[in-house]
Amino acid sequence: MKQFQASIEFLTPVHIGSGESLGPYEYFIRDGKFNKLNMPKFISSLTPEQRKSFLDLQDRDEQIKLRTFPKQNAKKETVDLQIPVSKSIENEYNQKISGLQNRLDINLFPQDGVRKKPFLPGSSLKGAFRTAILQMFVKKNSTQDFRNNEKSFESTILKYANDMKKDVFRALKIPDISLESTETEILDCQMFNPKKPAQGSFDQRMQVTFSRISRIGQSKAYSFEFLFYEDLISKANLPEKFSIQDLGNSCNEHI
Repeated sequence: MKQFQASIEFLTPVHIGSGESLGPYEYFIRDGKFNKLNMPKFISSLTPEQRKSFLDLQDRDEQIKLRTFPKQNAKKETVDLQIPVSKSIENEYNQKISGLQNRLDINLFPQDGVRKKPFLPGSSLKGAFRTAILQMFVKKNSTQDFRNNEKSFESTILKYANDMKKDVFRALKIPDISLESTETEILDCQMFNPKKPAQGSFDQRMQVTFSRISRIGQSKAYSFEFLFYEDLISKANLPEKFSIQDLGNSCNEHI
């Protein structure tokens, strides 16, 4: 086992899905900032009159007023998270907050529940390493069957079939990497599935990282440590072994 120092910097904006999508009942946008509410704190901060009004709106299911209530009544101390938003996002929020046909959902990065910071899951980074190594093998083996069936290729090359306990990438241990909320922003994004082009694209509002392309001179490199178990690689039943140098080179060459 060897421990390595590394750093990561985003070349393009990146979004990692957390499964958390917030509606306008749970946030508000003001002065170019997305403000995520801590709902227990928010409700506790309301005056008796405001709380009664809030509950009455819920009882009467007055959805439009419930959507605008947070921005009108939230205090600074009830905000858990602030993230810069694009001008187009803020304009859309102000124009459509009173229209129930507009969901205005925001998709966030995974968030550290204690430090209230976004983080890059180590499993996501490990998946990127896996893809790069597989591409390295693809370049060395152009068998058409492998190119047409990615899952079959991966299972065959890495020799684990359906038994993940035999997956050679157990040799790589990567931690979650804490990011800075101030180094992310919420943008309009177009989602497109190249395997289903007839479906076209659809809009999403996503928290993404700053990058070299989107914020020239403002992107940040994040340092981290990871473990690489060379013995597991050397003992694995692979058609070809790979080293930590191969791992780095394949990532640099991967497109």
